[in-house]
Amino acid sequence: MDYNKTSRTLAGIFSTGLCIALLAVFTSRTNGPARKSAERFDKAMFHAEIRAYILENPEIIEEALIELQLRARQREQNALLSNVSAEANRLFGDARDPVAGAEEPVITVIEFFDYRCPYCRATADWLKSTIED
Repeated sequence: MDYNKTSRTLAGIFSTGLCIALLAVFTSRTNGPARKSAERFDKAMFHAEIRAYILENPEIIEEALIELQLRARQREQNALLSNVSAEANRLFGDARDPVAGAEEPVITVIEFFDYRCPYCRATADWLKSTIED
């Protein structure tokens, strides 16, 4: 998914959430059951209030988008950890995999290496010196 499409999607989600939150705030300020039955919710006025609030406080959009991105990253991190946990035996326990370094390591590094990848070749020296340390 490209960045612009993601940004538009996040902005749409945020706007919807903001409208719902503001609706809850404005409706909670009424007199509840004592409210006259003749009064009606004026949608245009509500939209004008939301627009005015956003224009007066534009930083809330940035704050909300940052929070949304943090939550998305946390979901991705949780999914990654869950997948590693589910596949731990295959990742750490295959006797056919080459092993280097200490017998009881504090940290285990699993390398997925492609001999045709220039980036993989570039990290080979770093990995070798790290194992030796």
